[in-house]
Amino acid sequence: MKWQEYQEAVGELYVQMEGIGQVQKNITIPDRVTGQPRQVDVWLGISVKGHSIGILIDAKYRKDVIDVKDVEEVASLAQAVGANKCVLVALNGWTKPAAVKAQSLGLDLRILTLDEALDLVVSDKWVICPSCENDCVIMEFSGGTVVDEMWSLITAGKCRECKSVLIHCWSCGEHILLESKDKVKCGCGHWWKYSDGKITAKVRGDNQWNEISSDAPFFDPFSANSHIERGLELKNSEEIKGSIEEFTKAIELAPMISAAYYHRGLTYDEHGYIKEAINDYTKVVELDPEYAMGYGSRGIAYYALEMFSEAISDLEIYLALQPDTESRQLIENAITQSKINLSMYKDQ
Repeated sequence: MKWQEYQEAVGELYVQMEGIGQVQKNITIPDRVTGQPRQVDVWLGISVKGHSIGILIDAKYRKDVIDVKDVEEVASLAQAVGANKCVLVALNGWTKPAAVKAQSLGLDLRILTLDEALDLVVSDKWVICPSCENDCVIMEFSGGTVVDEMWSLITAGKCRECKSVLIHCWSCGEHILLESKDKVKCGCGHWWKYSDGKITAKVRGDNQWNEISSDAPFFDPFSANSHIERGLELKNSEEIKGSIEEFTKAIELAPMISAAYYHRGLTYDEHGYIKEAINDYTKVVELDPEYAMGYGSRGIAYYALEMFSEAISDLEIYLALQPDTESRQLIENAITQSKINLSMYKDQ
């Protein structure tokens, strides 16, 4: 984000505060002594019972915290242009001495974070870039693709500043960060690449790289994709019944979508309906024998039901398909404990 945008965001913040006066952004006001024009980020004019009140609002887009010198400069500017009140809006806060100085001068300190500022001025903002943390990722694609009768839901975008690419693969839930010329494989077995300014994907089962473009269609509100998306939203909000209903609608519309079964299975699993979850995980691996998360989740569910032979089989397949998983130690412990339990049962 550039400082000009931050200044615009601060102005927009006050514009949205309806009914408190007239907001002017990036204007000049004559110095009361010299008459020379002084630049003002935001000026809020309020008329109250025939009296005019002017509030100067200064935007400080700094990575460092605001110090006493900054406070004194803003207070001096406010005095020079005849402001009745001044406010300093900072990105990352201020020092304790700066707060003491501001209080003594009657200057208000406010924080407007990068995330909040970008929300005000970037309409297609997705998330703050996890790579540079200085700007936001713009969503360039949100939709689905089909390869070998398997649906994959994808959200992808590029950071405005560092140009890193962020991919969200809805099937496995992974967020993948790509720098230029990177090539990364997600949990579903899809490959993602960013090169020559283009995001391309090679979906599992296909040998061709396909560009992910901003011209791709967005979710059809009546499609199976939309029901999966809505199901995930409800699941995150703990609206379990509604979440399961949405995943079921997606399955009815497109019974070959393994992701719908998987997320419904997870929802069942997390709320104690383990047998129902296992049925859905089983459908996932039937539709997509290389869907690692299907085996992993079913293996853990078997383990919870003390079906140790089945748990060992599924968890070993999961590690074979996903050898670099962050959960490797947890999975290996479950396999070891399952083997111990089986041995104990045989000895009884």
